[in-house]
Amino acid sequence: MSVRESAVWLLQALAALTLLGLSVVMVAIVWTIHHQHIQILGVQTGSMRPALAVGDGLVIRPSTFASLAVGDIVGYRASSQMIVSHRIVSLNSATRQLLVQGDSNQAPDVPVQASQVIGRVSLVLPGFGSTTRLVRSPLGLVGLVYLPVTVVIVCQIETMKSYYRRPYRVAGLQS
Repeated sequence: MSVRESAVWLLQALAALTLLGLSVVMVAIVWTIHHQHIQILGVQTGSMRPALAVGDGLVIRPSTFASLAVGDIVGYRASSQMIVSHRIVSLNSATRQLLVQGDSNQAPDVPVQASQVIGRVSLVLPGFGSTTRLVRSPLGLVGLVYLPVTVVIVCQIETMKSYYRRPYRVAGLQS
């Protein structure tokens, strides 16, 4: 095996290990998000300016009513299709209701039942909400997931075909 062939083999092995490592990390992240019931949502409106900007990503972790406090930003189901993330302005333990309000809104929202709360915002990812919206769309899924995977698979098939088309040579024999 020549030095060039050894270098190519080493680089291919490093590339394969890097892809395997990234795959393991991605699986670990997805597993954690799924099993911890974490939701990643994008900010759609400016109701929480300046704390949250349109397009920011929010990591929402489930939390109990008892662990919530005034000043926390929570995500709650306003309807079956809409999740709102606003700041808690008051809590009523007797009725298990919260009063929430967007930072740039003039008035609080209607009282929210504890059962509507999906969790507390634990992390803000600036600009990441636009990416989550794109990935959830059919075109984004094709462009960001299916197309790159297809390209990698096709390139690997071509590499394997060219490797197996080469004639087999025994070291030390001349043809």
